Amino acid sequence: SIRHLHQKKIKNIKICNRTESKAKLFSKELGYSSVKFEDFKKNSLSYLEKIHEKFNLKLSKELLFEYISYLESQKSHKMNTYKIDKSILDEIKKEYSNSFNKMKYDIPKNLEIN
Repeated sequence: SIRHLHQKKIKNIKICNRTESKAKLFSKELGYSSVKFEDFKKNSLSYLEKIHEKFNLKLSKELLFEYISYLESQKSHKMNTYKIDKSILDEIKKEYSNSFNKMKYDIPKNLEIN
């Protein structure tokens, strides 16, 4: 799994959901190799293989099957969807209203309020 890479103490890999220019700047500043999440999602196995190659890590059949299994389990994942209970949202808005106003922050339109 992705945890396998972390266990190998490879901490300079970042899968980020940012625009390409921001991702490049972000990776350069922090010394990361970056992969746009959208690209990773389209071709996950290829990226995982490249990561293993870059760091000279063996990609065993068992680990490959673990990756495939995990990726299959994530196929129904919907990107950029969020849910919150109305009561919790009301509390957050009340507690942080001054900060939200100063930052000109609006509640995201794609937030599903229950």
